[in-house]
Amino acid sequence: MDTLLNTITSKRWVTYGVLVILPFLLYWPVLTYSFSPLDEQWLIVHDAAFLKQWQNLKYCFTDAIHGIFYRPLLRVSLLFDFQMGQLNPKIYHLTNLIIHLINVVLVYECIKLLKTKSSIAFMLALIFAVHPLLLHAVAWIPGRNDSMLSLFVLLALMQLVNYLETGRVTSLIIHLLFSCCALLTKETAIVLPFLFGTFLLLYQVPVSKKKRLLLFGFWSLLTIIWWFVRMHFTTKSAISNADFAHALMRFGIALAGNVGKLILPVEQSVSPTRFLYTAIAGVILLGVIVWLFKTHKWQQHRIALWALMLSGSTLAVAVWFGAKTSHGEQYEHRNYLPLIGALVAIGQLKFGQIRIVQYSLLCVFILFSGMTYNRMPVYKNDLTYIEDALKGCPTDYFLHYTMANSYAARGDYHNAVDALTEAHRLYPNKPEVIFRRAQCYQAMGKKKACLDDFDAAVNASNKYYDAIIGRVNAYLFFGDTAAALSDLEYLRRAHPTLNPQVHPKVVMFSIGMQLKEINRLIALNPDMALFYADRAKVFLTIGDKEKARLDFETACRLEPGNESYKLYLTHIMQ
Repeated sequence: MDTLLNTITSKRWVTYGVLVILPFLLYWPVLTYSFSPLDEQWLIVHDAAFLKQWQNLKYCFTDAIHGIFYRPLLRVSLLFDFQMGQLNPKIYHLTNLIIHLINVVLVYECIKLLKTKSSIAFMLALIFAVHPLLLHAVAWIPGRNDSMLSLFVLLALMQLVNYLETGRVTSLIIHLLFSCCALLTKETAIVLPFLFGTFLLLYQVPVSKKKRLLLFGFWSLLTIIWWFVRMHFTTKSAISNADFAHALMRFGIALAGNVGKLILPVEQSVSPTRFLYTAIAGVILLGVIVWLFKTHKWQQHRIALWALMLSGSTLAVAVWFGAKTSHGEQYEHRNYLPLIGALVAIGQLKFGQIRIVQYSLLCVFILFSGMTYNRMPVYKNDLTYIEDALKGCPTDYFLHYTMANSYAARGDYHNAVDALTEAHRLYPNKPEVIFRRAQCYQAMGKKKACLDDFDAAVNASNKYYDAIIGRVNAYLFFGDTAAALSDLEYLRRAHPTLNPQVHPKVVMFSIGMQLKEINRLIALNPDMALFYADRAKVFLTIGDKEKARLDFETACRLEPGNESYKLYLTHIMQ
């Protein structure tokens, strides 16, 4: 084993080749996966008009995403992906995978740079490459936010070390540039002045007082400028006004749970809110860390301490943000940078029998590879994603609502109704849920249930015009023209600006507007499979399976590798 590792790590191109090829072979199935039904929809699909224009590149730096998140470089990466592949999910997944593979190499170089044996650094980088906890950052497109953040932090750290070792001004400039990129990628980078400052104090290289003050000044200035720019361009906050004591309790449990997941990646979910075994493991791990410091088990205890500070501070920021949100979700891509800190710390342990350590790390690599590969299909399509999300957050009405839409798009209206009923139970004041269930009942031909739900949706909100228009369509569907005309007359009197057509057969209801927009997009982009799939889903909503079949066949022909389109087509054929 030791001979093999020495052979691999003796030549850089061989080392890099193994570190890139092995995780690529594990992760390549993600290139066939589709968009998830959550964040990709508003980040990519519904933002296509913005992403298609190169001249909008400058607005990535002046417009916060939905007024909440100031993450210009994330949006820039999505704009570049769109230019290369429009709305083809494969391009976005490929970018995610490339960023991860680069990080694998950088983790190896960083661990080795901090005076860890090459063979151990290599094995730790391999474990990082396949760790099940990072699957969310690789297979879920918006998860690249944390892999991009880690990329810039690693590059900034390596340049900082180079500057401290050599005194080259070029290294300092590049370090500050990558630090700035980290701030423009995700808000977690606000801890960088603290992390780089403590590294400066703990790294065992003599640094003059003047140089220290200069570095602290640069880091502080960058962060202050970023903060004011961010405050200028954001208009809303993503953090809810959750009770502080409740949020603090969530924080404690989730922090212990996420620490535990670094070594025991179980209880995984795309939307995790529950921790039991991992919280116990986290408490035990924290006890082990204290013991290791007391018994002097570190080669360089200062570097080990800093690595644990990197892991702890970045994790604490992410966990607190999750604890303050409505359901307390602790998304696993946020563990990307904390895991790097943990692995750097492990690399600083005083290892006894090196061969035993190498074999142990190899076993962990094999085990984690199997766990990751087994869990990967969760990200395959919208339905698999939402099913897993509900396991972690079963009380989120929006997840049930989204699952219902996935079922309805497949023509499975019975399961769609069940999911909408549960969503309505969890959030009874949402007329959109009742309205959607009424549409499903209409597609099933259940007149009374359909009209009862449309009545309830209309009564729940007088301003919910779609509900009235939907009821008009339902009346027409069931042959009750008089009732449809009555609703149209009400609309003309109460909401004249909506201007519904006089003849009931050409009512402008939401489905018709959707079809009109999709037809326009298809005319502009006749080779875009996604638009045909979207039109097919609309046809399924109104029960026209034949037109849906033809559109899904076209989508499959244009994008033969998309498994989700094939799955829809199979359901229709059945």
